Amino acid sequence: MELQIVITGLGGEGIIFMTMVLAEGAFHHGYPVISTETHGMAMRGGSVLSQLKIGDFQSPIIRYGHADLLIATSLKDGERNLLFLKKTGKAIADSPDGEPSSIDAKGIAHQLGNPRAANVALLGYAIAKIEGFDPKIFEETIASLSPSPFSGLNLKAFRIGFQKGEK
Repeated sequence: MELQIVITGLGGEGIIFMTMVLAEGAFHHGYPVISTETHGMAMRGGSVLSQLKIGDFQSPIIRYGHADLLIATSLKDGERNLLFLKKTGKAIADSPDGEPSSIDAKGIAHQLGNPRAANVALLGYAIAKIEGFDPKIFEETIASLSPSPFSGLNLKAFRIGFQKGEK
């Protein structure tokens, strides 16, 4: 598998956590993984951009027009970073509007009682769209990386997102 993924959002939305889960899960599938992130003014809600490559790559940087997948915590963040996607790439965003290739991850998180779980619901949705990944491996990764009070909640959010992505 060779896959180039850009994950984007604002500081505090869990971009780095999503990147860690995706990288660790892909690694446990047996794939080489490299990643990097850019933290704008993340502490103040500024942009965070993470780049992850799965497969035989030498550099973590994704050039414009080369990403296979863009995962955005909002339509606005997705639109800002569409230039990374290749023509055949897929963009996935958190949106309550029912846009194609989107999921209301924030709505799912609110239903679960914790808005901070939106990133994991979004990640579950995105992982369901990638062929060759076993969701159980990502569930184990989420359980191991989540702070103990949030582990169960994150697993629920991931499973709901994944189920919605399978449709």
